Amino acid sequence: MNAYRRLPRWAQWTIPVVVVLAIIGAAGSSSSKKTSPAAEAKTPTHARARTTTALGWTIKRERRLDTQAQVIAAGNAICRAMNGRLAPLFKRFQALKEEAEAPIQQELPPLLTKAGKALATASGELRDLPAPTSSIPMLERLAEALNATGATYIEESAALSTGDMQTVKADEHAIVHTAAMAHGFAARYGLHDCSN
Repeated sequence: MNAYRRLPRWAQWTIPVVVVLAIIGAAGSSSSKKTSPAAEAKTPTHARARTTTALGWTIKRERRLDTQAQVIAAGNAICRAMNGRLAPLFKRFQALKEEAEAPIQQELPPLLTKAGKALATASGELRDLPAPTSSIPMLERLAEALNATGATYIEESAALSTGDMQTVKADEHAIVHTAAMAHGFAARYGLHDCSN
């Protein structure tokens, strides 16, 4: 009796189907269309390439960023989106500072949490950029500084909610330090939208 017959009935037909689909998918992805260099330059640097298999399925593949200019353009786009999410939060924060003390304790923690999440999102997107190996260390340092700043905003939000003013003061000093690091890394790498 062969080993293949010992498998359950569903496995006897599933395994060959999966193998055939994998072979068809591999054959379809190797025959993807070539684009001209001019057309390639017009596509967004962080776009996903699409490959259609022989069965008509579409597979998304990450397009590699080849030059520092492409990485800078993609990084600046991420930071513009982050700045767009942060601007209304900081505008509301400034308005709260001008109002009485009572609403700050209630309204500020959610604003700080949202700011922390926006920074963490931008950090993750920068880490996920398909950058050349030479660009990865600087992106990692910038992403780590943004993530640390975001985590501190979230920690400050929790401390403010509980009235722990000692932690709030410590977090404010930490935010100044990590934000300065992030701005420095961004400016050195040329990510001007991340350093303003």
